[in-house]
Amino acid sequence: MSRKRVSSSRGQAASRVVARKSAVGWRTTDADEVARRVDRAKAEPMAIANLDAGEPFYGTFAVVSEGSGMPYQVEIRSLTSRQNSCTCPDFRVNGLGTCKHVEAVLNELGKKPRLFKRAAAAGSPRAEILLKREGSPGVRIDVPDSASPAVRRFAGRFFDASGKLLGSPEDAVPAVARAIEQLRPATRRRVRLSSEVREW
Repeated sequence: MSRKRVSSSRGQAASRVVARKSAVGWRTTDADEVARRVDRAKAEPMAIANLDAGEPFYGTFAVVSEGSGMPYQVEIRSLTSRQNSCTCPDFRVNGLGTCKHVEAVLNELGKKPRLFKRAAAAGSPRAEILLKREGSPGVRIDVPDSASPAVRRFAGRFFDASGKLLGSPEDAVPAVARAIEQLRPATRRRVRLSSEVREW
């Protein structure tokens, strides 16, 4: 399947979500909508696989709803705030920073409460390059306090002191992606460029 067809298919799926929501109306609060997705994550059987075995909590997960059979990828960057992402149409359009797939992964990770609590307190060990959705969308980097000098040097090449991407995303994001590939393996494992940023 060509990239153009995939993009068209995703666009149509997102349009169907928007149309469905428009038909229902926007009479609920964000908290209500988040709660609905939390409930659906608990009620709907989903198969979850960690695609990033070296990161038991802050990894990339394949999620398949048994009802639809559609596979999606969830990136977990935070266990305490809505900084995660999913490739599903609902996540792309709902503006909530979550979806049933993200919530299903968090539920699964929460089954190890002691480790979950420890991981939540520590935060992601990686420098996370993500799409900031609040206000005007933009690309930023979150660098953990534990980051190595090499990771900090990398971040300083492409992001300002507040974590905002330097330059236009059209030019800077491909340059960031190339630079990540050129990092030493140990440093590369400590930097993640969200697939959401590449698509955006």
